[in-house]
Amino acid sequence: MNDKDLNSGLSVEVQLAWEVMTCKAMRETYDEQTHPCRYFNQHFGPWLTYDWAHERSRKAIKPGEIKKIKARTNGNRFTVPAIAGGCRKAPIMTIGINPNMPSWQLSEEGTRWCYPYFDDIAEYATYYRYQTIFQEQYTIDFLRQFIVPDSSVIAAEDGTVNYVVYDDAQENIRILLSYDENEIVIPRGSAVLCGRGQTFRKGDIVAGRIALPVGVQTEVEKKTVGYYQLFEKILDIAESKLKGAGLIPPETDLHAGEDVLLGDMVACASPGWTAKSGGVPEEERGRISSVCCAERGWLALQFQQTKPKIVVFSGTSAFGMFKKAFQGLTFSPELPDNLSGPYAWLRFTLQNHVMMSVDPSEFKTRIIVAPHFSYSVNFTSCYAFSLDEWKAFQEKWPEAAALLGAKPDGGQVLIALDNVHANKEDMKDAWDDLRKMLIEPYDMIASIIVEEFEKGTIRFDSRNKHFERTEGPCRFCSNHLFTITERCPYGKDSIRDTIAYQKRIYKNAANMSGQS
Repeated sequence: MNDKDLNSGLSVEVQLAWEVMTCKAMRETYDEQTHPCRYFNQHFGPWLTYDWAHERSRKAIKPGEIKKIKARTNGNRFTVPAIAGGCRKAPIMTIGINPNMPSWQLSEEGTRWCYPYFDDIAEYATYYRYQTIFQEQYTIDFLRQFIVPDSSVIAAEDGTVNYVVYDDAQENIRILLSYDENEIVIPRGSAVLCGRGQTFRKGDIVAGRIALPVGVQTEVEKKTVGYYQLFEKILDIAESKLKGAGLIPPETDLHAGEDVLLGDMVACASPGWTAKSGGVPEEERGRISSVCCAERGWLALQFQQTKPKIVVFSGTSAFGMFKKAFQGLTFSPELPDNLSGPYAWLRFTLQNHVMMSVDPSEFKTRIIVAPHFSYSVNFTSCYAFSLDEWKAFQEKWPEAAALLGAKPDGGQVLIALDNVHANKEDMKDAWDDLRKMLIEPYDMIASIIVEEFEKGTIRFDSRNKHFERTEGPCRFCSNHLFTITERCPYGKDSIRDTIAYQKRIYKNAANMSGQS
């Protein structure tokens, strides 16, 4: 990570778009055979891809919506690394580990997912400027015509799929049909049209390989996915609170991608990050993180260019990886080393107003360590204790603790709201201590956005009806390499940019990674 590329005349955010788009191809083509980033192409894909048929698709969609866009097939290919999704100067930024890969799911739904594959930097940049909570799918009827006949698993009788799983080495897929005593083994990458528990009729295609051609005109559906819908709900609550207080006009429509930049530390997608979730073995994770986070520093550079007012981490694992990869950061107050579980971290970062910086004279960012965005159950309101907190509660209020019947769950103790409220009358003495342990993740995080707005850390742009952008110039939507049609509605491309300013971004990103 250095400022050698400033001679190109491209600012950091523009240079990042080009370098990330081409990164995996460069590693696969030119680097040594043992390069850690080769793991992705060796284990995940190729997958179904598409390209835009006509004009670039820009409009955001709301949770639960499906929007069809004109596209053309682009064959079976490996995924392209992803840059952050949304406006580069949004005041809120989320940070996860790496993009999800829903095509790994062994079901008709998993088979339908497809990925953008652009050979045009302007299309790539436009996609991620407006990429929010959606991903694309083909229809299953469209895909059926491209199943290779000799690869098909065709049902000999009516029945049910007992199970369909990857083998331990993730090299093959094993299927057991209800009418058969023997497993069917097919290569990884085969499409599954009937998932576990689904029924089929005699003659149906249960699975097979799809050979997607290039250049067939069709439509793909932009469909919302679960991961960032949770953050949309947080924004909706914050928006409602701000409107209720008369702080923003009624017509305001805050949404992910415009008011929140959606970022990851690693640019390449996998089904999960841990090997248990179908992701990456521990040794490979460390090597990949070292290259992508510390050495190349995509996220560090984007973070320094964005200068977010609030950063929300998606889970304690993401925050732990972030702290390990970026050791040049300071936190105020200092972070404890004895917190266990996502709710303990959420409570600590919210109650203690934790600020993060490389150089406080440049900018400081408030951080929130949230539960992982992938699972709505993580955001269920409950009463949450660390093991030490629960032990202290049991010792002080043994009768109340016995009524709650809670048991340790990993490094924490969680108690459902109904369980507490059903016994509320019988533990009045303990109530003051108990209610302090209430965790309401959606409302708590939304309240921090409102708090920072009320303090003036985040402001409202009355012309664009969104939050104001962060300080500094941005050339992402209009530059010497590409232009996004709408350009910048916030006027960030009209702010004077200098080589000295860009060098400072590189310097602070290097300091963030401990490379100074």
